[in-house]
Amino acid sequence: MRDWRGINAVIGDRVFCVMTDGTRRPEIHEAWVEDVDEARILVRSAATSIGPVTGNGPETHWLKEPENFVVVKGPGFR
Repeated sequence: MRDWRGINAVIGDRVFCVMTDGTRRPEIHEAWVEDVDEARILVRSAATSIGPVTGNGPETHWLKEPENFVVVKGPGFR
């Protein structure tokens, strides 16, 4: 899946996304891509990209709209 700028997300990429739980204002979160296909990406909202995925609990989220995230790539970001 691509972000709104057309940059492809791949497993292990760092992304920034806007999330809210419905009771608070939306906030920008740093996340890591856990899985990706043509229509969506699964991100882990954490400061680390290592460790097993534990399911679709509060720590992981499927993002389906390219407008909801920005992929950050480059040698300083991995």
